Amino acid sequence: MTQGKFGKNMKFKLTIGLLLLLTTKILTINAVTMTDIRLDVPPIATKSIEKRVYTKDEVLSLIEKVAQQKSISALTLKTIIACESQYNVYALGDAGHSRGLVQIYDSYHPKITHAQAYDPEFSINFLADQLLLGKGNMWTCYRTQISG
Repeated sequence: MTQGKFGKNMKFKLTIGLLLLLTTKILTINAVTMTDIRLDVPPIATKSIEKRVYTKDEVLSLIEKVAQQKSISALTLKTIIACESQYNVYALGDAGHSRGLVQIYDSYHPKITHAQAYDPEFSINFLADQLLLGKGNMWTCYRTQISG
């Protein structure tokens, strides 16, 4: 049996179309939406992490305090934190590897515990210390928002 002018091409297109449809359905079923994520509790429930809600004003106050103590720009700290976590103390990114206000990546910083990563004072101090050491480039938001 001979195939018409569009036989092979049409079969190929239908196969690709079905694969795309199935892939889309699978991704849709497995997708996590923002309504599925609670921002007021840490994503990993452990006894070592204080389950306290921090307001944006509290975080901003901590940023000002650390900036003054370490003689670093509060605006720089705020810009990075706003970009990295939108001031969410329990932010989780990079498939669960980046944690807290400043998105501390676990495999790059294995000595930093979950409790430390989710502690806003620790996180802000960590960010300030790294910036003062010239290591701002480890944050995408520093590269895109500050050093441009």
